[in-house]
Amino acid sequence: MPNPVSSANFFGHPIHPMLVLFPVAFFVATLGADVGYWYRGNPIWVTAGLWLLGAGLVTAALAALAGLTDFIGDAASASLATPGIMQSATS
Repeated sequence: MPNPVSSANFFGHPIHPMLVLFPVAFFVATLGADVGYWYRGNPIWVTAGLWLLGAGLVTAALAALAGLTDFIGDAASASLATPGIMQSATS
């Protein structure tokens, strides 16, 4: 069985696996900024935490969009899913 081709790709490389790691890293860094504020009490940690949280939410939305594009556009997943599920997912 050949490897499936991603619907959302960049020069043949799938985008979703590349984007998934960014929100994880940003959310872990946000936790680190919260701990830094709790430990030191310096307001710069609040600013850093807000920026990191915003970046995490934006990159999570981009990763979700790339994953949804892969799921909807993949012919193999469409053949495995029942018609009712695919209809509700696309409408």
